[in-house]
Amino acid sequence: MKKILFTLALLISFSSFGQIVVKNKLYKVVYSEFYQQPISLEYKYPNPFEYKQSSLMDTVSFELREMKLAELKSITYEAVEGSKSVSIGGYYVDKNGTVTNSKIYDEEEKQIVIEYPKSTTTKIDTIIKETKLTKFVAPTGVITSDDGDYKQPYDKGHLAPKQSFPNNEYNDFMFSFLNCALMHRSLNRGLWKALENKERGISKSAVLKVKILVSFGKNNLVDGGASVPDFFTKILDYRKFDENNKEIYVREVYTFPNDASVKGKNIENYKVKSLSI
Repeated sequence: MKKILFTLALLISFSSFGQIVVKNKLYKVVYSEFYQQPISLEYKYPNPFEYKQSSLMDTVSFELREMKLAELKSITYEAVEGSKSVSIGGYYVDKNGTVTNSKIYDEEEKQIVIEYPKSTTTKIDTIIKETKLTKFVAPTGVITSDDGDYKQPYDKGHLAPKQSFPNNEYNDFMFSFLNCALMHRSLNRGLWKALENKERGISKSAVLKVKILVSFGKNNLVDGGASVPDFFTKILDYRKFDENNKEIYVREVYTFPNDASVKGKNIENYKVKSLSI
């Protein structure tokens, strides 16, 4: 999307850079109409802990059963007869199948839903296989990047990852240019993808929130008019249980340059240890 009358655009207040805040049921994004790129984006994974009813006939760990029985030592209940089970409370299991007697409760937030243009999926039939391609759509009422901005070496880099939220109800938010950044293909297809895989693993046994910060310095423009980010920072904040079943807080911070220098590297090389807990 061309920056028309660029000289006048420079007169925009540099304290705000034409920023707009949008919140939907998938993410919260601070978007810069000046850069035509996201400034920050936050999303969280579903709470992985599932409550299950416990009974004396359960195959829960011996230690957990004994603990539940100890809690009920002052309560009178009927004896077990045959296959009949007696309820003794419940327990939680995370998505890895790990049993715990505790639960990390998620925080409730009010969600503001806005209107998004519908994303569309196109089927491309070839002799080898059928490919499905979902088109990114520009939201109404916000000046964003568009298809004209994304050419090699830059990908349409998802900030909230599609593989983490495969439900089609999120497609309109997922494939909005609000969730899209000019990301060098070496980063998008390498370390960024590796870090997304890591966070999905963490989300199976922890309450995980993710925040992405997009940094600009050189204000390098692509032909379409959007600004190319210099760095991408991803912050993983999560609460989980340690080996003693005690709730702990963890923060991991990673910062990546948006260029080909990241190719073939390990994500741990870009971990900011001074900011990680």
